[in-house]
Amino acid sequence: MNEMEVATILLSLVALLGLTWLVFAVFPELLLDEYRQGVFALRDELFDYAASGAIAFDDRSYGLLRSTMNGLIRYAHRMTLPRMYLTLRIGRPVQANFPPFHTRFTEATNDLSPANRKALHDFCRRMDVLNLKFILLGSPISLMTIVIPAAYYFAIRHAAVWLARFFRAQVEMADSAVSAFDQQLC
Repeated sequence: MNEMEVATILLSLVALLGLTWLVFAVFPELLLDEYRQGVFALRDELFDYAASGAIAFDDRSYGLLRSTMNGLIRYAHRMTLPRMYLTLRIGRPVQANFPPFHTRFTEATNDLSPANRKALHDFCRRMDVLNLKFILLGSPISLMTIVIPAAYYFAIRHAAVWLARFFRAQVEMADSAVSAFDQQLC
């Protein structure tokens, strides 16, 4: 091996170590901070909604949603794909005695006006989107098996639609030419 090959190998190793550090140390921390900030902002928006008089602060649905958001902020560092999977698998006997969050939340919002019910369910949906994004992007396994293939699929599908629109005139001209040629042969 000459000096150039050794330098290339060393630089490649340093770059690979740096990329590994970014993916497994820096990115998860940034993702955690972004997730917590998103839940903070959503909780603040929920507070402002209640402060506007739309819903009482002591309403059961408001309390349930706010305490859930508080728990998500507090325990976000523990929300990983393997833990979620184990909780779903092992925690089933415990869950049998404890109704799921969405069941309790729907029951709590039944007494509200349709506009308030819709608003609170929108807060809940936005919270769920933040959770799903955090769990999927926070796991290298889900990133490689779900997120990247799905992004690739939608990118290819979008590109195919765009190409079909872009070349529509050319395809129609070719179809017309073939049709005219076929008519002349008959």
